Amino acid sequence: MQLHLLECEKCSRQDTAVRRSLMLFRNLPAIEPSADFSAKLQQKLELAKASDAALAHSNFSRKFGAVVALTSVVMLGYIGVSLRHVDFP
Repeated sequence: MQLHLLECEKCSRQDTAVRRSLMLFRNLPAIEPSADFSAKLQQKLELAKASDAALAHSNFSRKFGAVVALTSVVMLGYIGVSLRHVDFP
């Protein structure tokens, strides 16, 4: 590989860029979370779960209402068509 990098300018530039990026990355300071990070994260996850559950329930209620309304319209149409063929005294 070293011989190729000496002969190929394009690969040599790419290798240099990768090596510099790795050096920058390795020299970054370590990130230390705050002492209450885990507690805050758990709280936010629980809030997100509750929000998702409420949204899912709301969407289910809307969809169920739409299905009931559509079914009612279909049934009323069926009854109306059926009654057209009935002779009332």
